[in-house]
Amino acid sequence: MSANAAPMDGPEPSTGTIVEVFEEHSERGLSTADVVAALPYNRETVYEKLLQLAGEGVLDRNRVPGWETIWWITDAPDGLEGNGLR
Repeated sequence: MSANAAPMDGPEPSTGTIVEVFEEHSERGLSTADVVAALPYNRETVYEKLLQLAGEGVLDRNRVPGWETIWWITDAPDGLEGNGLR
């Protein structure tokens, strides 16, 4: 998301939009903030979509103590799943 773009409060991002963000950064898991920064949606909207996708088995996640949640695509190649955070 560019510095001048205002977060959208409208419809949620599509599954494809979220997956594209992870494919662009396939070398590592992404924090919620990473995903929010890549999309023109507010944090709450993105977080709710991430939770939905985790519930559907598209994403997996791990909460890093004292930090935040790290997300990754569940079918990532071996060695990339959550950067070993499982």
